[in-house]
Amino acid sequence: MKFKSIALLALGLSLAACQQSNNLEDLRQFVREVDAQAAPRVSPLPEFVEPITYVYQNSTLRPPFTPLVTVDDQIRQLQSLNIRPDMTRPREPLESYRLEDLVLSGTVRRESGALNAWVRDPSGIIHRVRVGNYLGQNHGRIDRVTSDRIDLTEIVPIGDGGWMTRPQTITIQD
Repeated sequence: MKFKSIALLALGLSLAACQQSNNLEDLRQFVREVDAQAAPRVSPLPEFVEPITYVYQNSTLRPPFTPLVTVDDQIRQLQSLNIRPDMTRPREPLESYRLEDLVLSGTVRRESGALNAWVRDPSGIIHRVRVGNYLGQNHGRIDRVTSDRIDLTEIVPIGDGGWMTRPQTITIQD
């Protein structure tokens, strides 16, 4: 009970103090001074320049936003080259692995002067390959073997029944 009495007394005193300090004359004076000051001048908006328009009137030319060659044209052009893998040839052992999983371990020169390459598959087995052998899952045929790399050409599908060639390289790993 004593606590409630003290709390009510404190509340009453604080309300009485607020009512007595109701003198807002200094605030009113400040507002009058600010109103008396001249408003800052706002610079005018920049003048809008009308853009130059161009009307495309030559209907015999290609429209300016049409691509020179469409994707469909490129696919038809690649299909017309009649590139396709030989599905009848027997698959070689290294064609069951992704090209990224094969490692060129080294090369050796034969008596004929041709280079053979040593390629390690993911299971660690070393295979001897030469120009004409196939590697990877995309019908990659070896075109050239040098002392530090194998150059091959893959035949990859482009969709819509077409195929295209893609050069690839396997470099020697240290």
